[in-house]
Amino acid sequence: MPSKSATSRISSLYRFLWGFPIRGRLLGLTVIISLLASASVIHVGGFGKYSLLVALGFLFSVFVNWIADHFDLGLLNLRRMNQITTVNFILLIIGCLLSFYTPIGLIAFTMFAAVGSFLRTIIYLSLAGRRVLKASPFLFSGMISESVPSAFFLNNKMYGVAMIGSYIVGSGLALMLILILVKFFLIKRVSIWNYVSSVFAVLLDGKRSWLEELAD
Repeated sequence: MPSKSATSRISSLYRFLWGFPIRGRLLGLTVIISLLASASVIHVGGFGKYSLLVALGFLFSVFVNWIADHFDLGLLNLRRMNQITTVNFILLIIGCLLSFYTPIGLIAFTMFAAVGSFLRTIIYLSLAGRRVLKASPFLFSGMISESVPSAFFLNNKMYGVAMIGSYIVGSGLALMLILILVKFFLIKRVSIWNYVSSVFAVLLDGKRSWLEELAD
């Protein structure tokens, strides 16, 4: 039996490292993690009369992923969007735990929320590739639905405001990094950002057309 090519081996390893060890679209898992994340935010921010709307905002973010799956958004599909969202939610949960059980409090929450939004933005738009403008409204509408209700419906509104600020800073830094890669880092007059997206296409879906078009 012929041995796998180097590209095939790297692709298999990348899928193993990137993917959750659960089959399917991860919709149920993402819903559960979203509820845990919203419950954590409500816990540290203080339960109020309308705090359940915070949980609805997190659930709506998952629904946005489902809607986005019906459009051609490059390499993005429901499973990958749910993976990205889940990672963001897990970082939020960690930030909430550190905020509640350590002296650094709100600082920990802010830091982990910012890191989560940074990673979410950079990975999401990397996978969108040439569909970045089409994918951006789905990305940011999900993040808005998670953060804005927290600023209005938590007893301690500082956590909601901190979450909005962290999301803005994290996603803003990600967009700045993308812009720098697009404008100033070129390989044969093609931005390194396009090469990154094309390599993702090969590793994740075996699509060589994106990379071949850059070589033309």
